[in-house]
Amino acid sequence: MNAEFAAYLVLCVRWLSGLKPLQVPAAVIGLGALMLLPFGLLRLVQLEGEFMPTLRPAEAWGGLAYLVLVNSVASFLIIQFALTQLRASQVAIY
Repeated sequence: MNAEFAAYLVLCVRWLSGLKPLQVPAAVIGLGALMLLPFGLLRLVQLEGEFMPTLRPAEAWGGLAYLVLVNSVASFLIIQFALTQLRASQVAIY
């Protein structure tokens, strides 16, 4: 367990305690996306001319959707549910 994740758990309990469990991952992912957006746009501008989006097979999009839903959304939901049942220090251990 790294210190950053433990700090995240403690801050989640304090700052996001007024939100519903589904709103917490949306707030965290939304804030992260906003923070990364300028870097992504800058890189997209740098790639202009050499970057040509192509269609990918349905299996690739299905795999991407699975990774996003299982690794991000489900894990955030499980963590937020655990924070409602246990102390942040206990959740950090698990």
